[in-house]
Amino acid sequence: MKKRLTFLVLLALLGAFVFSLEGCGDKVEDPCKGKEPISADFSIGSKVLGEDTVIVADTILAGSQIVFESKSKIDYEKYEWKIGGETRVFNTKKVSLFFQSDLPSQTIEVKLKVQDSFIRRCFPSTNGMDSLLKRFVIVSSGTSVVFGNYEGYLEENPSSRFVVSVQYCNPITKSFICTNNIDKGCNNKLYTSDPYPYINDFTLTYRALRIGGPNSFNFFNAATSYPNLNCNDPKGWLYFGNSINDVIISYTTAIYPNTKTRYKHKFIGKRLK
Repeated sequence: MKKRLTFLVLLALLGAFVFSLEGCGDKVEDPCKGKEPISADFSIGSKVLGEDTVIVADTILAGSQIVFESKSKIDYEKYEWKIGGETRVFNTKKVSLFFQSDLPSQTIEVKLKVQDSFIRRCFPSTNGMDSLLKRFVIVSSGTSVVFGNYEGYLEENPSSRFVVSVQYCNPITKSFICTNNIDKGCNNKLYTSDPYPYINDFTLTYRALRIGGPNSFNFFNAATSYPNLNCNDPKGWLYFGNSINDVIISYTTAIYPNTKTRYKHKFIGKRLK
Protein backbone atom coordinates (compact mmCIF):
# COMPACT_ATOMS: atom_id res chain seq x y z
CA MET A 1 0.00 0.00 0.00
CA LYS A 2 2.84 2.34 0.92
CA LYS A 3 4.54 1.59 -2.39
CA ARG A 4 1.37 2.51 -4.23
CA LEU A 5 1.00 5.79 -2.35
CA THR A 6 4.63 6.60 -3.01
CA PHE A 7 4.10 5.90 -6.71
CA LEU A 8 1.01 8.13 -6.83
CA VAL A 9 2.84 10.97 -5.09
CA LEU A 10 5.75 10.70 -7.52
CA LEU A 11 3.34 10.63 -10.44
CA ALA A 12 1.59 13.75 -9.17
CA LEU A 13 4.90 15.54 -8.71
CA LEU A 14 6.01 14.54 -12.21
CA GLY A 15 2.76 15.86 -13.67
CA ALA A 16 3.16 19.16 -11.84
CA PHE A 17 6.75 19.43 -13.11
CA VAL A 18 5.70 18.78 -16.71
CA PHE A 19 2.88 21.30 -16.38
CA SER A 20 5.30 23.87 -15.02
CA LEU A 21 7.60 23.31 -17.98
CA GLU A 22 4.72 23.92 -20.37
CA GLY A 23 4.00 27.19 -18.55
CA CYS A 24 7.59 28.32 -19.13
CA GLY A 25 7.29 28.03 -22.89
CA ASP A 26 7.37 31.12 -25.13
CA LYS A 27 4.05 32.87 -25.45
CA VAL A 28 2.72 33.39 -28.97
CA GLU A 29 2.71 37.11 -29.76
CA ASP A 30 -0.54 38.47 -31.15
CA PRO A 31 0.40 39.68 -34.68
CA CYS A 32 -2.35 42.34 -34.48
CA LYS A 33 -1.08 43.79 -31.21
CA GLY A 34 -0.41 47.52 -31.59
CA LYS A 35 -1.81 47.65 -35.11
CA GLU A 36 -4.29 50.37 -36.07
CA PRO A 37 -7.30 50.20 -38.40
CA ILE A 38 -6.53 51.06 -42.01
CA SER A 39 -6.74 54.77 -42.81
CA ALA A 40 -6.58 56.67 -46.10
CA ASP A 41 -5.85 59.99 -44.39
CA PHE A 42 -3.12 61.98 -46.17
CA SER A 43 -1.39 65.35 -46.15
CA ILE A 44 -1.03 67.95 -48.89
CA GLY A 45 1.97 70.26 -48.84
CA SER A 46 4.23 72.51 -50.85
CA LYS A 47 7.92 71.60 -51.11
CA VAL A 48 10.34 74.35 -50.12
CA LEU A 49 12.73 75.16 -52.96
CA GLY A 50 16.18 73.62 -52.48
CA GLU A 51 15.19 71.79 -49.29
CA ASP A 52 13.47 68.58 -48.25
CA THR A 53 10.99 70.57 -46.13
CA VAL A 54 7.30 70.21 -47.03
CA ILE A 55 4.91 72.77 -45.57
CA VAL A 56 1.38 71.39 -45.18
CA ALA A 57 -1.13 73.66 -46.87
CA ASP A 58 -4.55 73.60 -48.47
CA THR A 59 -3.93 76.76 -50.52
CA ILE A 60 -0.88 76.83 -52.79
CA LEU A 61 0.41 79.23 -55.42
CA ALA A 62 0.52 77.97 -59.01
CA GLY A 63 4.05 76.94 -60.01
CA SER A 64 4.68 74.88 -56.86
CA GLN A 65 5.91 71.34 -56.30
CA ILE A 66 3.08 69.73 -54.34
CA VAL A 67 3.57 66.60 -52.23
CA PHE A 68 0.74 64.20 -51.33
CA GLU A 69 1.61 61.63 -48.66
CA SER A 70 -0.26 58.95 -46.69
CA LYS A 71 -0.19 59.61 -42.94
CA SER A 72 0.00 55.92 -42.08
CA LYS A 73 3.06 54.88 -40.08
CA ILE A 74 3.22 51.57 -41.96
CA ASP A 75 3.26 50.78 -45.67
CA TYR A 76 0.03 49.35 -47.10
CA GLU A 77 -0.13 46.78 -49.88
CA LYS A 78 -1.98 49.04 -52.32
CA TYR A 79 -2.29 52.77 -52.91
CA GLU A 80 -4.38 54.45 -55.58
CA TRP A 81 -4.19 58.22 -56.04
CA LYS A 82 -6.46 60.22 -58.33
CA ILE A 83 -5.39 63.87 -58.45
CA GLY A 84 -7.54 66.45 -60.22
CA GLY A 85 -7.67 66.03 -63.98
CA GLU A 86 -4.43 64.03 -64.03
CA THR A 87 -4.95 60.97 -66.26
CA ARG A 88 -2.30 58.94 -64.46
CA VAL A 89 -3.13 56.84 -61.40
CA PHE A 90 -0.31 56.74 -58.83
CA ASN A 91 0.38 53.70 -56.63
CA THR A 92 3.00 54.86 -54.13
CA LYS A 93 2.73 56.07 -50.54
CA LYS A 94 3.93 59.54 -51.53
CA VAL A 95 3.36 61.43 -54.78
CA SER A 96 5.06 64.66 -55.86
CA LEU A 97 3.69 66.73 -58.75
CA PHE A 98 4.61 70.09 -60.24
CA PHE A 99 1.70 72.40 -61.02
CA GLN A 100 2.41 74.87 -63.81
CA SER A 101 2.71 78.56 -62.96
CA ASP A 102 0.20 79.57 -65.64
CA LEU A 103 -2.69 77.67 -64.04
CA PRO A 104 -5.78 79.73 -63.18
CA SER A 105 -7.11 79.78 -59.62
CA GLN A 106 -9.15 76.63 -58.99
CA THR A 107 -10.13 73.93 -56.50
CA ILE A 108 -8.58 70.51 -57.12
CA GLU A 109 -9.87 67.21 -55.72
CA VAL A 110 -7.53 64.48 -54.51
CA LYS A 111 -8.74 60.98 -53.66
CA LEU A 112 -6.70 58.22 -52.04
CA LYS A 113 -7.75 54.57 -51.79
CA VAL A 114 -5.72 52.14 -49.66
CA GLN A 115 -5.95 48.38 -49.19
CA ASP A 116 -4.13 45.85 -47.01
CA SER A 117 -4.96 42.16 -46.50
CA PHE A 118 -3.13 41.87 -43.16
CA ILE A 119 -5.07 44.79 -41.66
CA ARG A 120 -8.21 43.11 -42.94
CA ARG A 121 -7.47 40.06 -40.76
CA CYS A 122 -6.91 42.27 -37.73
CA PHE A 123 -9.96 44.47 -38.34
CA PRO A 124 -12.49 42.44 -40.34
CA SER A 125 -15.17 45.14 -40.13
CA THR A 126 -13.06 47.52 -42.25
CA ASN A 127 -12.63 44.93 -45.01
CA GLY A 128 -8.99 46.07 -45.20
CA MET A 129 -9.94 49.08 -47.34
CA ASP A 130 -10.42 52.82 -46.89
CA SER A 131 -10.70 55.93 -49.07
CA LEU A 132 -10.66 59.67 -48.50
CA LEU A 133 -11.35 62.73 -50.65
CA LYS A 134 -9.72 66.09 -49.96
CA ARG A 135 -9.57 69.39 -51.81
CA PHE A 136 -6.95 72.10 -52.09
CA VAL A 137 -6.86 75.47 -53.81
CA ILE A 138 -4.42 76.55 -56.50
CA VAL A 139 -4.05 80.34 -56.50
CA SER A 140 -3.03 82.00 -59.77
CA SER A 141 0.40 83.57 -59.44
CA GLY A 142 -0.95 86.83 -60.85
CA THR A 143 -3.52 87.22 -58.08
CA SER A 144 -1.46 86.37 -55.01
CA VAL A 145 -2.79 88.34 -52.05
CA VAL A 146 0.62 88.43 -50.38
CA PHE A 147 2.05 90.99 -52.84
CA GLY A 148 2.03 94.60 -51.70
CA ASN A 149 3.59 97.25 -49.49
CA TYR A 150 3.12 97.12 -45.73
CA GLU A 151 3.77 100.07 -43.43
CA GLY A 152 4.53 99.22 -39.83
CA TYR A 153 7.00 99.09 -36.97
CA LEU A 154 9.17 96.73 -34.97
CA GLU A 155 7.62 95.57 -31.72
CA GLU A 156 10.72 96.72 -29.83
CA ASN A 157 10.49 100.22 -31.35
CA PRO A 158 6.84 101.19 -32.10
CA SER A 159 7.65 104.85 -32.78
CA SER A 160 9.85 104.10 -35.79
CA ARG A 161 7.75 103.28 -38.84
CA PHE A 162 8.94 101.98 -42.23
CA VAL A 163 7.63 100.10 -45.28
CA VAL A 164 8.27 96.45 -46.19
CA SER A 165 7.36 95.21 -49.67
CA VAL A 166 6.66 91.71 -51.00
CA GLN A 167 6.97 91.42 -54.76
CA TYR A 168 8.44 89.44 -57.64
CA CYS A 169 12.20 89.89 -57.76
CA ASN A 170 11.85 89.96 -61.53
CA PRO A 171 8.37 91.19 -62.53
CA ILE A 172 8.88 89.96 -66.11
CA THR A 173 9.90 86.34 -65.49
CA LYS A 174 8.05 86.07 -62.14
CA SER A 175 10.69 83.57 -61.11
CA PHE A 176 11.17 84.45 -57.43
CA ILE A 177 9.51 86.47 -54.71
CA CYS A 178 11.55 88.96 -52.72
CA THR A 179 10.93 90.55 -49.34
CA ASN A 180 12.49 94.00 -49.38
CA ASN A 181 13.50 96.11 -46.35
CA ILE A 182 12.40 93.65 -43.67
CA ASP A 183 15.74 94.37 -42.01
CA LYS A 184 15.20 98.13 -41.73
CA GLY A 185 17.63 100.09 -43.87
CA CYS A 186 18.66 97.12 -45.98
CA ASN A 187 18.47 98.13 -49.64
CA ASN A 188 19.27 94.67 -50.99
CA LYS A 189 16.32 92.52 -51.95
CA LEU A 190 16.10 89.50 -49.68
CA TYR A 191 15.23 86.27 -51.44
CA THR A 192 12.80 83.99 -49.72
CA SER A 193 13.91 80.36 -49.47
CA ASP A 194 10.77 79.36 -51.37
CA PRO A 195 9.70 81.46 -54.36
CA TYR A 196 6.05 80.72 -53.72
CA PRO A 197 4.19 82.17 -50.71
CA TYR A 198 1.49 80.38 -48.78
CA ILE A 199 -1.75 82.29 -48.99
CA ASN A 200 -4.27 83.03 -46.24
CA ASP A 201 -7.96 83.05 -47.03
CA PHE A 202 -10.45 83.19 -44.16
CA THR A 203 -12.12 80.01 -45.38
CA LEU A 204 -8.79 78.21 -45.56
CA THR A 205 -5.79 77.35 -43.43
CA TYR A 206 -3.40 79.90 -41.94
CA ARG A 207 -0.51 80.65 -44.29
CA ALA A 208 3.01 81.98 -44.04
CA LEU A 209 5.87 83.10 -46.29
CA ARG A 210 9.32 81.88 -45.30
CA ILE A 211 12.11 84.45 -45.38
CA GLY A 212 15.71 83.31 -45.71
CA GLY A 213 17.02 79.76 -45.53
CA PRO A 214 19.37 77.71 -43.33
CA ASN A 215 22.28 78.29 -45.73
CA SER A 216 21.51 81.87 -46.74
CA PHE A 217 24.01 84.68 -46.32
CA ASN A 218 21.93 87.78 -46.88
CA PHE A 219 24.42 89.93 -44.97
CA PHE A 220 26.78 89.75 -47.98
CA ASN A 221 26.34 92.23 -50.79
CA ALA A 222 25.58 90.12 -53.86
CA ALA A 223 27.48 92.50 -56.16
CA THR A 224 30.71 92.95 -54.19
CA SER A 225 30.78 89.86 -51.90
CA TYR A 226 31.63 92.19 -49.01
CA PRO A 227 29.51 92.30 -45.86
CA ASN A 228 26.63 94.76 -45.95
CA LEU A 229 26.24 95.90 -42.34
CA ASN A 230 22.72 97.19 -43.03
CA CYS A 231 21.53 93.74 -44.07
CA ASN A 232 21.91 91.31 -41.18
CA ASP A 233 20.72 87.98 -42.60
CA PRO A 234 17.00 88.12 -41.79
CA LYS A 235 15.37 84.71 -41.39
CA GLY A 236 11.81 84.09 -40.36
CA TRP A 237 8.16 83.97 -41.39
CA LEU A 238 5.58 86.38 -42.76
CA TYR A 239 2.02 85.79 -41.50
CA PHE A 240 -1.31 87.43 -42.11
CA GLY A 241 -3.06 88.83 -39.04
CA ASN A 242 -6.81 89.30 -38.61
CA SER A 243 -7.20 90.15 -42.30
CA ILE A 244 -5.19 90.01 -45.52
CA ASN A 245 -4.33 93.67 -44.91
CA ASP A 246 -2.59 92.97 -41.60
CA VAL A 247 0.84 91.36 -41.68
CA ILE A 248 3.18 90.07 -38.98
CA ILE A 249 6.79 89.18 -39.74
CA SER A 250 8.65 87.25 -37.03
CA TYR A 251 12.34 86.99 -37.83
CA THR A 252 15.87 86.97 -36.44
CA THR A 253 19.03 88.77 -37.51
CA ALA A 254 22.78 88.26 -36.99
CA ILE A 255 25.29 91.10 -36.85
CA TYR A 256 28.41 90.43 -38.93
CA PRO A 257 30.97 89.01 -38.16
CA ASN A 258 29.21 87.22 -35.26
CA THR A 259 26.80 85.25 -37.41
CA LYS A 260 25.92 82.65 -34.76
CA THR A 261 24.28 85.00 -32.26
CA ARG A 262 20.81 85.88 -33.51
CA TYR A 263 18.34 88.52 -32.32
CA LYS A 264 14.56 88.22 -32.41
CA HIS A 265 12.32 90.85 -34.01
CA LYS A 266 8.66 91.23 -34.91
CA PHE A 267 7.37 93.58 -37.61
CA ILE A 268 3.69 94.56 -37.36
CA GLY A 269 2.33 96.22 -40.47
CA LYS A 270 -0.73 97.16 -42.45
CA ARG A 271 -1.12 97.08 -46.21
CA LEU A 272 -0.85 100.44 -47.98
CA LYS A 273 -3.81 101.06 -50.28
